[in-house]
Amino acid sequence: YYSHYESQPHAVFENRSAGLAWLETELSTLIAVTEQAQSQGLHETVWQICEALATFFSRRKHYRNWIKTFQIGLAAAQACEDRIAQARMLEALGLAYLNLRDFSTANRCHHQALDLERAAGHRIGETSALEGLGIAELATGDPDRAIGYFTRARDILQELGRPRGVALMGRRLGEAAKAAGRLTEAIELLNSASRFFGQADEPYHESRTLNELADAYLHSGRLDAAERALQ
Repeated sequence: YYSHYESQPHAVFENRSAGLAWLETELSTLIAVTEQAQSQGLHETVWQICEALATFFSRRKHYRNWIKTFQIGLAAAQACEDRIAQARMLEALGLAYLNLRDFSTANRCHHQALDLERAAGHRIGETSALEGLGIAELATGDPDRAIGYFTRARDILQELGRPRGVALMGRRLGEAAKAAGRLTEAIELLNSASRFFGQADEPYHESRTLNELADAYLHSGRLDAAERALQ
């Protein structure tokens, strides 16, 4: 399934916007297919459909359908006794609850996911759970604990040779450093992440990083640099 689309990246959609637009149009059908597959015991198919929808939900924020779908996916992954799949479903649910500012539920999801990822020896998955825990700590006012989680995730990603993941954790660390008042460090981290996403043609992450960078510049009194980042 995945290898087909990796070998033919332009076989279906011209660009990201076209793909997202198709998913928006077909979302109700995809949810219905997921529910029907679950009712027929096609558990592996169910969680794989959910996994394929994860990025869409994180971009478009259909929270009710996001949570409903991934709860079905979690039950399917549990029926498969697949620890990594269970962790992926929990991480997606945790992200939804983070967006909804239900931090206690998000924490519970990500702690459960972290235990599953570690039990499975799935180190790349461990970084996703660590990131979620760091986001929750940052949102609830503990940037130092957040830095600890993000640093552990970045260290694993560096060991695994995942430069994109390292850049994502660099952005998270920049946000946390800014919240902790370590503005010089924050600016350095966010500049580095911004350059990576610009070179990688990832405008979503580049724009998010630039917003954080502008805020760091504002807090440090560098108004011209903040304006350039915002523009």
